[in-house]
Amino acid sequence: MIMDKKYFRSTKKVLDEDLIFPHSGGLLVPDFDQQRNLAILEVLRRIPEKDYQELVKIDEKDLFQWFIPHYEEFALCYPFPITHPEEPFKNLTFKDFTRVARAEVLYLSPLLEEQELEIVIAVIAHELAHIVLGHQTIFVEDYETQEKEAWELINKWGFKKELRKYKIYRKKEEKERQEFIRKHELKNIKKEE
Repeated sequence: MIMDKKYFRSTKKVLDEDLIFPHSGGLLVPDFDQQRNLAILEVLRRIPEKDYQELVKIDEKDLFQWFIPHYEEFALCYPFPITHPEEPFKNLTFKDFTRVARAEVLYLSPLLEEQELEIVIAVIAHELAHIVLGHQTIFVEDYETQEKEAWELINKWGFKKELRKYKIYRKKEEKERQEFIRKHELKNIKKEE
């Protein structure tokens, strides 16, 4: 029997905590027409309190920032507040900006808008798990270990259904990719003959 989703906080509480907005690509009002924003809200409502408070602390220290460009956005120069001085921007140049050590920017591709909501939820929960776990997510030797830990944490958070759906999607995607490669290799072999 699959249990119903467990919510630890209301939508209002998540929005009041300012963990999502106005960090969504400069939008001051949540755009709930976007799957990514709906999924973020769903994930933040369902993360257990201890880990949610860890995200709040990370956010309050400006060590974390969302980047959620609008689906129709081709390119964008976006100033992340975590890299800027708190004073007004009068007469400042780029050299006046400082970086917070190891600040994380969580980029959510507009391509996620084309996925099922459960898959988007799994992706967002997984990336937030990396942040909660304090993983260094690029240029690491133990990448597979970190991936496993992040998937285990979202499973513990209760995202079992979304995780299953994501694994099915990835398996299907990999099968299609392998088939595409195989077909092109066959075409190349026939051309060479």
